[in-house]
Amino acid sequence: MKNETVRQQLREKWGIDPRKMWRPLIGRLSADTIYFEYNVFEQQFGVAQLQNLLPELGEKSWWAISEVGEDKSGVSAEVKSFAHQSQIEMYYCNATADWVVYVSHENTIALAGKDLLDHLKRAWPDFVSYCNPWE
Repeated sequence: MKNETVRQQLREKWGIDPRKMWRPLIGRLSADTIYFEYNVFEQQFGVAQLQNLLPELGEKSWWAISEVGEDKSGVSAEVKSFAHQSQIEMYYCNATADWVVYVSHENTIALAGKDLLDHLKRAWPDFVSYCNPWE
């Protein structure tokens, strides 16, 4: 079931149409958006560690928004929730879309939001060696 409120927040704040691809596959990166090749990110930092950062942002659960309209709320405990989902574009965010994690079918993971990126940079000082590899 689609959550039109969260989808509207994604459109307004990030220019995201969840039915389509996003950064880095289309468009330009903004100052508060970075991306990685998914396999490199998983090997060097990991989605489990990324999910562990969210409580530091005050998040206990978040939304999973899919390109096929199968939106889910309360996604939190599963480490696999940020895992690569075959050929489906997946967006993860809080209810107000202050931060976004986008996992693409093209083996990328993009992160957006100042607070999320600030926490990532503190937890993974060497992130810059791996981010934005196509730039």
